[in-house]
Amino acid sequence: MRLPTILLPGPTRLRLTTLTATTERIILDLTATQTSAHCPTCAAEATHIHSYYQRTVADLPWASLPVQLRLHVRRFLCGNVVCPRVTFSEPLPEVVAPFARRSRRLADEQRRLGLDVGGELGARIAHRHGMPVSPDTLLRLARRARLPERPTPHALGVDEWAYRKGQDYKTILVDLDTHRPVDLLPEYTAAAFATWLEEHPGVEIIARDRAGTFADGATQGAPEAVQVADRFHLMKNLREALEPILDRFTVARQAAADMLADAGSAPAPAEAPSVVETQAALLVEVEAPRPLPASGIPRPPYLEHHQQQLRTKRKEWYDQVVALHQAGKGIRTIARELHMNRQTVRRFVLAGGFPERAPRPAVPSKLDPYAPYLEERWSVGETNGRQLWCEIQAQGFSGSLALVARWARRQRMLAPPPPAPVARRIGRPPVQRAAPRRAAPLPARQVVWWLLRSPDRLKPSIPALLAQMEQATPAFGRLERLAHRFTEMVRERQGEQLDLWLEQASTSDFPELVSFATGIKRDYAAVKAALHSPYSTGPVEGNINRLKFIKRSMYGRANFDLLRQRVLAG
Repeated sequence: MRLPTILLPGPTRLRLTTLTATTERIILDLTATQTSAHCPTCAAEATHIHSYYQRTVADLPWASLPVQLRLHVRRFLCGNVVCPRVTFSEPLPEVVAPFARRSRRLADEQRRLGLDVGGELGARIAHRHGMPVSPDTLLRLARRARLPERPTPHALGVDEWAYRKGQDYKTILVDLDTHRPVDLLPEYTAAAFATWLEEHPGVEIIARDRAGTFADGATQGAPEAVQVADRFHLMKNLREALEPILDRFTVARQAAADMLADAGSAPAPAEAPSVVETQAALLVEVEAPRPLPASGIPRPPYLEHHQQQLRTKRKEWYDQVVALHQAGKGIRTIARELHMNRQTVRRFVLAGGFPERAPRPAVPSKLDPYAPYLEERWSVGETNGRQLWCEIQAQGFSGSLALVARWARRQRMLAPPPPAPVARRIGRPPVQRAAPRRAAPLPARQVVWWLLRSPDRLKPSIPALLAQMEQATPAFGRLERLAHRFTEMVRERQGEQLDLWLEQASTSDFPELVSFATGIKRDYAAVKAALHSPYSTGPVEGNINRLKFIKRSMYGRANFDLLRQRVLAG
């Protein structure tokens, strides 16, 4: 009996009398061995037995077989005459809680399942391991879990997270030294954050984003704490300032696109391998839209026609916006009159010229090898999609009828079939494909990423493109140098360079950079601390990702109280 005794809950208080094993469960008959018990009301020791009774309790499984405990316990008479309780059941605190139907260790394991994986998945795992339980019971156990008590952190990270995206935002607090969540607040307000800081004194460093909500809350709740602006958000704010400026540098971006196009079409001399390598680098390494080569996949005529229609409509919008702006109307008024997005109107106004879009790249199709035959049959009047499909099927086409039918519809839109011949069918020449268009300017967002990266991490072809852009637009060179100085200052933590950079940015001829510098001056102390402190909100973002994973795996049962339990108890 030694092995079962080791596996018993509370072996010092119970004695195994009978063990019954079947293919479905294991039943243990246990008898209490203590000679006395303490009254739960007055704590007086009682030795007189009133009666005997049996409790049935579920316990941890053995080899995935459910275990059932039959506890033979007693009722004692309380000897304290002033105690209102006459009798009480024999307590077994190491084994089972009062009135519970599962042992403490089984309840702890099921509670752990509810906290770790949730109700539905936890219930399936519990059934497989011989601990049958319902999902609702697992969630009830998880809600009752006692959260670990953690000391007030020395360095605190704070950020908001979307409980319902666009509608309801809440706050997460993370210990930046241990990277563990400290608390979830049900509101995203400065008052809620300030209240938490007042209730938990001792926070010395607060890492936050650039929003004013947490700045105000930290100032109210912990005025002595050092606030640290997040460096990632500084770089993000710089990108948002650079992008509209680069939208206006259409000439520079067009020069870079033309350089790429020339590198892709110009033949390389055999005696200059370095030029060949340079051109290959330009074509392979640059992560930007490229013009279609003349010898590549032919662009379908219907696609050219459709894109031309879209461009014409967009050009009409652009002309209307420019005309209204020249007439003295503001961006909000133009957006309201034309029913357009305000940011689109702003882009059109600041562009300085019609912003071309990159052409949609052509993709190969199963129908490409049979296109000449289909166009020839179309030119002589055969417009039945099923008939064309049957004919090319005989030639080895493995595609569907719907693919040929779509081709016929697009061809009918682009080139209506000829009228039926009277005596004989008169062929018509195949549709002439449009010549490749000039490459569109490089996207402003792509150039922004080049400016934000460290120069030594840029691919070898990028500096040549940036130099070409500066040659086309000298103002781009000034913008590039300002961007590189700021990114280097953030990466190298050169806080002593901040004042000089702010002066240069404030006196530049780029309104967006001037606004960016003004915002930094308003939050000067936190930004200055960010350029010296090792702390950031990176651990907070990681915990937000974990929180979102937990929330999305809860099958719609992510009430805030349960979600908070799972996040903090994990």
